[in-house]
Amino acid sequence: MTVQELMDYFQCGKNKAYELIKRKDFPSMQWGGRYYILKENFVEWMNNQTRKCTFAK
Repeated sequence: MTVQELMDYFQCGKNKAYELIKRKDFPSMQWGGRYYILKENFVEWMNNQTRKCTFAK
């Protein structure tokens, strides 16, 4: 997944996408000056984020 695909997925701007990518817990890698997100790792990260959320019943 590229930064553009991440922006499309979250419907966010470039600044927010890079803010997310630079988080230590976000599964991104930099290669040749570009950032990439492995989809498998992204799905796992999203699942972990969802589990962290608590909802009032």
